[in-house]
Amino acid sequence: MLVMFLKDISGVGRKFEVKQVSDGYARNFLLPHGLAKLATQEDAFAVSQRQNEKKKKDLRADEKLKSLAAGLGGVRLEIKSKADSKGKLYGSITTDDFVRALASKEIKVLSHQIDLPASIKIVGEGKVKIILDRGFEVEISYRVIPE
Repeated sequence: MLVMFLKDISGVGRKFEVKQVSDGYARNFLLPHGLAKLATQEDAFAVSQRQNEKKKKDLRADEKLKSLAAGLGGVRLEIKSKADSKGKLYGSITTDDFVRALASKEIKVLSHQIDLPASIKIVGEGKVKIILDRGFEVEISYRVIPE
């Protein structure tokens, strides 16, 4: 029997999904509990329309992320911090410092998107990975210089 799910059912179907299930399962469980309804051609058409719109939206989001990743690819950050004569910082460089440095170049990134294994405590150079949405990753170079 062809049904459209009205709620998510783990391992069976997601909300608004049109799927073929056994007649007994539909009649004895899904329909009486209001978890699904009999699917019509209009329901199937509406679901396919919704899926097409989602694909288009996903493609637009991917294009935006690709352009952001391309823009981030050549970025080289210089972060100033107070340090002693041996090059040890008085504080440490954290993800928030990277967010501020990128913001000064008019690039908006959130701190949870920066993959910094540990805070930086010495003057020097390195690379840090920025994890964008939908699996896009970019590695940028940075240099910590003493003030």
